[in-house]
Amino acid sequence: MSRLQIKWQRKLNNLKFLYRELELLEEIVEIATPEFLSYYQEFCKSHDITPQQGPPGTELPDEEEEDAEIQDESLICTTPSKEYTNDDFGNFRLREPETVEDDELSKIFTRLFRNLAFELHPDRIAANCDIDEQQQRVTAFRKAKEALEQKHYFRLMILAEKYGIEVPELHNGQIDWLEDEIRSTHQKINQVQGTYNYHFSQCESEEQKQHLLRSFIEQNFNIKV
Repeated sequence: MSRLQIKWQRKLNNLKFLYRELELLEEIVEIATPEFLSYYQEFCKSHDITPQQGPPGTELPDEEEEDAEIQDESLICTTPSKEYTNDDFGNFRLREPETVEDDELSKIFTRLFRNLAFELHPDRIAANCDIDEQQQRVTAFRKAKEALEQKHYFRLMILAEKYGIEVPELHNGQIDWLEDEIRSTHQKINQVQGTYNYHFSQCESEEQKQHLLRSFIEQNFNIKV
């Protein structure tokens, strides 16, 4: 194995760990969000406050809508961030292509997606596959399509490895992309961990939840409870 290959593999292993960590954090927050918003609404009722014009998803329902199902909404940051856009879960966008290297990456991973589609597209799934396997492949195809559209190229690589499809070897210039992706993923992890939704999931007592909600309401509505 050449020095370049070793360098590439080490960075790849690092990014693989970071992506898995990000996926787990996103799952935690996705589960916690409706619980947080429900707790928030009950907290406001019990303290007789009606804050308005807060972060997405924090509008209090009218009395006749109290039984309506609470929908999952955007992540709510504990601290303001110009870089965080309150996008839906997992939809963190990479920069648009600006260089020749970016264009080359797009071509490389478009080809990889086509190879994945050959294995995963619903029309290509063998009729003798059991229902669970069919569903898994349909889901994987959807994730691959989303990864290409959102330029989450590393997710394509993970899917390729899972289904035994050869992953393209990037040359030295494209390792810069890998380093940028590592930095970007670190940032995304920090952003997710900086949301009230995530902190709510980490609360182990009623006292901690109450303290968190007081902080949330004061920060977003300038109301002290």
